[in-house]
Amino acid sequence: MKYYNVDFGSYLLHWLTMFVNTSEDMTNDVMVARALIELRDEIEDWSQDDIAEAYFISQASISRFIKKLGFKNFNEVRTALKKSQMVTTMQEPQRAVSYEAAVHGLHDELIRITDSLLEVKREDIEEVLNEIRSHKNIWFLGSELSMSITRLMQLKLTGQGKNVYTLFSGDMQTKALEKAGKDDLVIVISIGQRWFTVTDVRNRLRDDSYTSMLWTTAKEHQEEHRFDRVIRIGSTEDLDLGYNCLMQFEMLINKLI
Repeated sequence: MKYYNVDFGSYLLHWLTMFVNTSEDMTNDVMVARALIELRDEIEDWSQDDIAEAYFISQASISRFIKKLGFKNFNEVRTALKKSQMVTTMQEPQRAVSYEAAVHGLHDELIRITDSLLEVKREDIEEVLNEIRSHKNIWFLGSELSMSITRLMQLKLTGQGKNVYTLFSGDMQTKALEKAGKDDLVIVISIGQRWFTVTDVRNRLRDDSYTSMLWTTAKEHQEEHRFDRVIRIGSTEDLDLGYNCLMQFEMLINKLI
């Protein structure tokens, strides 16, 4: 029976890391999780027997942990871990540059971000502020990276008495939409056309029981018909620039809210 009730999707590696980071004791489950994290790049070459021997963990402990995660066997864990690693490594590492080149590159990018932010309509910013102020519960849905950026806003709004959630797991997003009602504001963040939510989440978005809003850097987003309101937080399909636009947009909202 599944013990850790999570639908990992493509985020097993992230969950394992969070599990280890938030555990107070070095239990057998934590030891197995650490082994999987450390072996993620070469997991294809390791068997369950190899891990048990190398990390001084019993076979029974590994098997129990696998079943707690909801997997049938070690092969399923290996497959999920490889998939998770592919999602985490979204792009090839960039080659190191000189200090001068890095400073000039950052300067140019900041100008591009500022120019992009200036394109955001003032009425859109006012709409965002009004919706945030008028809702008690706010659900942010998006990729792991966009949710990490949004946690600063989550802290600010939580301090103002709001109930704010940042969800990147498809399973958690689906459950949130099932419970959302008239007091809830659902904000989905999509950089360019990049979309991390599963089909079931998309199909539930057009629901009159709650207010939905899309924040995107795409000039025309293919899913915008599913939302009550579309806010263009920039105008770029470039992922790096898009995530930076998101960061600056949220910093602006934080100052105004």
